[in-house]
Amino acid sequence: MKDLLNKERVLFLLALVLVVWLLLPGQERRPGSRLRLRKQTYHAPGLPGSALVDAKERVWTGKERDLFLPPSETVPLPPLRLDLPPFPEAELPVAIPSFLGSPDPSHAYAWALVPSQLPKPLLQGEARQTPPDGKKPAEQGTGQEGGAGQQQGGGTQEEDPSLAWALQYDQLYRKDERKPSWGKILGPQRWGLGSPDSQETLRLNGPFRRPVLFQEFDPVKGKPKFGAAQPVPPEQVQALVFANTLRNRIELEKRRIPAGVVGVVDRYHFILRLLYDFEGAPEALAEAETQARVLMRDAPKDPRGYEVTARVLFESGRMEDLLAFLDEDLAKTAFAKAPFVFRYRGKVAETFGLSSQAEAFFRRAIQDGFTDARNHLTLAEFLLRQGRGSEALASAKEAARREVASMEPRLVSRIRRVLTRAFLAVLDWKGAEKALESAKEIPLAKGRLAHLTGVLALAKKDHEGAAAAFREAATLLPLSVDPVLGLALARLHGNAEGVSGYVAGSMKEQVAGRDPLLRPVALALDAFALDLAGKAVEALDLCRQALIQDPEQEWVLYLSGREARKNGSLEEAESFLDQALSRMQVRAPVMAEMAMILYHKAMESPEGGYQGLQRAKRFISKACELSAQGTPVKGGDAGIQEAATRGLRRWVYQDLLGCVSYALGENEAARRAFLLSGKWRGKTGPHAQIFLALIRYRQGYTDEALGQLRDLQQVLRDLTDPYRQYVDRALLLIQDHRSKRRFQDPFSHEGLARHWVKKARGQPKLSWSVKDGRLQVRGRSKGDLPAFQRLTLEDIQNFVEVKVKLGVPPGSGVKTLALRVTDEDPSEGGRKVGQGFEAILGYHRGGPWARLRDGRGTRKKGLYELLPEDLPPELGPKADGKLVEVGVALRMPLGNPSANPELVLSLDGRVVLRKPLPRLRAARGRPLFFDLYVQGPAGSKIEGMFDDFELIRRE
Repeated sequence: MKDLLNKERVLFLLALVLVVWLLLPGQERRPGSRLRLRKQTYHAPGLPGSALVDAKERVWTGKERDLFLPPSETVPLPPLRLDLPPFPEAELPVAIPSFLGSPDPSHAYAWALVPSQLPKPLLQGEARQTPPDGKKPAEQGTGQEGGAGQQQGGGTQEEDPSLAWALQYDQLYRKDERKPSWGKILGPQRWGLGSPDSQETLRLNGPFRRPVLFQEFDPVKGKPKFGAAQPVPPEQVQALVFANTLRNRIELEKRRIPAGVVGVVDRYHFILRLLYDFEGAPEALAEAETQARVLMRDAPKDPRGYEVTARVLFESGRMEDLLAFLDEDLAKTAFAKAPFVFRYRGKVAETFGLSSQAEAFFRRAIQDGFTDARNHLTLAEFLLRQGRGSEALASAKEAARREVASMEPRLVSRIRRVLTRAFLAVLDWKGAEKALESAKEIPLAKGRLAHLTGVLALAKKDHEGAAAAFREAATLLPLSVDPVLGLALARLHGNAEGVSGYVAGSMKEQVAGRDPLLRPVALALDAFALDLAGKAVEALDLCRQALIQDPEQEWVLYLSGREARKNGSLEEAESFLDQALSRMQVRAPVMAEMAMILYHKAMESPEGGYQGLQRAKRFISKACELSAQGTPVKGGDAGIQEAATRGLRRWVYQDLLGCVSYALGENEAARRAFLLSGKWRGKTGPHAQIFLALIRYRQGYTDEALGQLRDLQQVLRDLTDPYRQYVDRALLLIQDHRSKRRFQDPFSHEGLARHWVKKARGQPKLSWSVKDGRLQVRGRSKGDLPAFQRLTLEDIQNFVEVKVKLGVPPGSGVKTLALRVTDEDPSEGGRKVGQGFEAILGYHRGGPWARLRDGRGTRKKGLYELLPEDLPPELGPKADGKLVEVGVALRMPLGNPSANPELVLSLDGRVVLRKPLPRLRAARGRPLFFDLYVQGPAGSKIEGMFDDFELIRRE
C-alpha cells in the first residue's frame, strides 16, 4: 500500500514539473515544440480617416482616439437625456357619476368622458352674451333648465293661473254661481262632508248635511277677503274640491276604504300608492305604517300586511325597528321563514355594507320563493348596484318571465325598468330599447321612464334626444338629482351635437331643493366643466366644497383627486384617490389617475423615485388589464359599435404604461407598451412614435432614431403642434449631441500625459506630480508670477464644456488655485492674439472666486468678477482639503445662428455667472487654452491639487 502511495506522489511531482516547464516564457518559440498558445484577434472599431494608433507606445483600450488633434484621446458621449414629450393628458378618460346605478365595470369605458372630445363649456358671464348665431340666450337655452322644466325655444306659453291656485287653495262651488270661490275649507271634519266623487279623488259632491266652514281668499293677492271664516249653508253648496296636497289626498282616499276584512284589498293598494306615488315623503310613510298595522289587525293570516309593514319600515330608514319586527313580531306568526323576510334581511345587510351576506339572503329568498318575481327583481337591483351587469341581466330576465296578467301594474313597470337598466349596463342597446318600449306601455312612473329614455339616448350618442328626455325627467322628478346629472352630461357635448352648451358654474342653482345626498356629485360634475373651461383653480375649490357636504362620496373623491393633481397638489390628490379606490367599482380611471400622480412625483424627485415608479407601474398595468376585459356593444348602428369597440381598450393607458417603463429604464417593456397602444388605437399616435424613437436612441441606434423622428416630422405638418415642435427640437439636440466627444484625464497614470504643457516660467521651485490619483502642485513661490499646466484645443468652435476638481489643503499659502479658459496666450509675452476673453474660477484668497473678462486689456468694461463675499457662504472651494468641481461651458444656440453664444461659469455644480459673448461668433479657427492655474505671493508655501479633468468637444 505504501509503495502505491509513493508511486502516486512521484507521478504527481513529475506532472507538476512538466506543467511549470510548459508555462515558462519562450516555450512557444522553442524549435520543434508543438505547444502553441491560443491566439485571439481583436478588431478595432471603425475610426475616422485621420485616426492613428501608435501601438508601440500605447496599448489599444477599445476607445476611439484622434491623435491628430488635441486632446489626444476622446470617446463618444452617452445618449443625451432629453426632456420627455407632453403626455396626451386630455385623452385620459374620466369616469362619470353613477346616475343609473353602478354600470358594469367591464363596460364602463362606454360611459367615460374624454376631455379632448368635449368642447369648451361656457362660463356664466359668457352665457349672458348674445351668441354668434344671433339668437338670444333664452332662445338657445344656455341655462341648465332641468331643475325648473322651463320651455326653451321660440317663446313660452302663458300657463293657466288656476293650475297654480289649485295646489294651494280649496274650491267651493255654490249652486247659484258658475265659478268657484277660492279659499280654505276649515274644521276637523271637513273631509267627511258630502260624498266622494267616483272620478276625482279630491272632489266631494252633495248633498251636504252640515254647514261648510269656508275662509275665502283672493288667490292673486294671497289674502283673505272677508276677515274671519264664514259657514256656508249646506243647501247652497254644490261641490267641494280640495287643494292638491298630500294631506288632502291621504284623508280623502282613506275615506273610500271600507272598514274590516272587506277593505283589506283596497287598504293594501292604498298603501302601495302611498309608497309608489309620493317618493318617500315622511307624511306618506307615516300614514303607510299606520295603514299597514290596521291591515295586519284586520287580516292576521294575510302575508301582505306583514310584508308591506317591513317595506314601510325599510323605506323609512328605521333598520333597528325593521330587525325587531322581523325577529320578534314575525316570530309569533306563520311567516317567520317567508321569502320576503330573507329579502328584507338582505336589504338591511346591504345598507350596512355587508354585501356578501346580503347576496346570500337574496338568493335564499329566491330558493324559497322561486316563482315570486319580486325575489328575482330584488337580486337584479342589488347586482346592478354592485356593478355586476351580466348577472343582473340574468336575474331581471327571470323576473320578467314571471309576469302574469294579475300582477300589480306598478310591479310590472318596475320589472321592465330594471330590465332596461340591466341591458344598458351590458351595452345591449337593442335589448334596452325593446325593454323600454314595453315599460312605456304601462302609463306609470313617467319620470323614471323619461330618465331611462335619456340614458339610452346618451349611450347611443344622441345628445339632443338625451337632453330633451332628461329635461322632461327633471320636471317630473322634482326631488331627484339624477336627471339633472344626465342633462349636464348631454350638454357637455355642446352645440356640435345640436345641444345647448353646458354653462360651467351653474349646477349649484339647479340642484337646490333636490336630493341632498347627490348634490355633492352635481357640484363635482360642475367642477369638471370648470376645468374644461380652463378654470382649474375654481374647479378644485368647488370639489372641496362638495367634499365638505359628503367627504365619503366616491366619485367626488375621485374627481377631487383629479383636480388636485392638475393643480399640482400631488400629496392631496394621492390622499383623495386612495379613498376613492376603496369605494369605486369602476376602478380603471382611478388607477390611471393614481399612476399619473406617482409618475409626476417620481419624475420631480431628485433621487428618481424608484419606489414610486414601481407603484405607478402596478397601478397602470392593472388599469390596462381592466380596460382590456370588456366586450363591444351588441346593438346600435355600425358606427356606434366600431367606436365602442375601439374605446374598449384605452390606448392612453398603454401610453402611460410606456412612459413609466421608460422612466424605470425598462426599454423593451416600454417599447411593447407603445406598440400595443398603436394596436389598440388603430394607428400609432405621435406621442408613442416619439417614445419609440427615444427608446432606440437610448439603446444606441442613433441613426435609426433620427430616421424615425424625421419621418414623424414629415407627417406633423402643423408647426404649432406641440409634438411637431418637440420633434424639431429633439432632432437639433440629438444631431448636435452626436458630434460631441469626451476627453478625460483622471490623473491615474505615473506622470503627466503628453497633452499637458507646463508653463511655469519664473517659478522653478514649483513641482507638478501625479500622486494618489491626483495632480499635485507643491513648492515655494518665487515672485507673484502664475504657473500652470496647459491643454490646447485647436479651434474654439469645437469647445463645449470643461470641468475639473480642485482643492486647497489646510495651511497652504496659495493665493489662487483655479481653472482658466482663455483664447489668448500671454504666457510667453509679446503680442496677444485672439478675441480677448478670459474665464477663471476656483479658489482665491480663502474662498470661491469667479471672473470673466470680455475684451483685451484691463478695462473695467467687460470685466465681471465675483469675490468670496459675493457668493453663497456654503460654496467652495475653501482651504479645507475638499475637492470642489468647477466648470466652464460654452452654450451655442441651436437653430438660431444669429443668437449670441453664452459662457456659463459654475462652482460646485451651481451656475454663478452667465454672460453672452457676441465676439465668439467670429472666433472660428482660433485655439482655446485650458490652464490648471496656480499663483501665490512671493515666498509662500504653495500646495494644491487637481483631479478628474474632463473636456467635452465637437469633432
